[in-house]
Amino acid sequence: MSSTAADSRTKRLLDLVVLLLDVKRPVTFTELREQFTEYRTAKPEAGMRAFERDMATLVELGVPVRWVTPEE
Repeated sequence: MSSTAADSRTKRLLDLVVLLLDVKRPVTFTELREQFTEYRTAKPEAGMRAFERDMATLVELGVPVRWVTPEE
């Protein structure tokens, strides 16, 4: 990963944390796609995989993330 790509991912992860800390309700992936261009891919499943990788990284870093199903 190039320095610019790493810098971009780091900024995205920080922006994601800030967004999640600021919300009072669960955020849908559709809403996140509107906020983050990296999740707006031609194939929606590719954007979802990028989001899942980012969330896994945040969990590894100790960010308390809770997944909520639509039923909840």
